[in-house]
Amino acid sequence: MPDPVTYRLDRGVATISMDDGKVNVMTLTMIEGLGAAFARAETDQAVVVLEGRPSVFSAGYDMAMFDEPIEVIAATLQAG
Repeated sequence: MPDPVTYRLDRGVATISMDDGKVNVMTLTMIEGLGAAFARAETDQAVVVLEGRPSVFSAGYDMAMFDEPIEVIAATLQAG
């Protein structure tokens, strides 16, 4: 699966895009990707524009994560 978070920097403006191919649910991968992108924007001293897919920004947490072991659930909630 391609990275659901991309980062583009143009003249001091960082555009962070979420696109998991569906409704941009908050999985551990998405949360970690967003964290890395925001850290990069801070290093670049950039203004941030956060965007989702053309039809949806984000559906929130992935409810399927609650079928995972408690350690995975805890890691996801602590990360985000």
